[in-house]
Amino acid sequence: MYANSAAIQGWLGLQVQSLGNCPYALLVALSAGAEPQLVAHWPAEQSVPPGSESVIAKLIAGLAAKQRLQMEKLSDEELLVGLPVTLADGLWGAFICCLPAQDKARLPLALKKLH
Repeated sequence: MYANSAAIQGWLGLQVQSLGNCPYALLVALSAGAEPQLVAHWPAEQSVPPGSESVIAKLIAGLAAKQRLQMEKLSDEELLVGLPVTLADGLWGAFICCLPAQDKARLPLALKKLH
């Protein structure tokens, strides 16, 4: 696990709060040649919602390959949005959040907040 996991969990919580209507979010570390590693999730009590694993894996694969915004429809009510997390030396990982599908009009504002 990461040395300062409480700080990382706090950062993730702040991102979720800034979005407003986000039922869950994930922070995943990506390394070339290695499996993605779940670093933090919100809410802290639930890591990956049941039934969403394959959609999350598809989103992570797209993020790793294209290193830009990715979106996947989880259901008629939910949309997964993934953004690359970069550090000075390049891609570090992915921030993934779930947003209500009806909030697509608010998506540009949410993305601006995350950047």
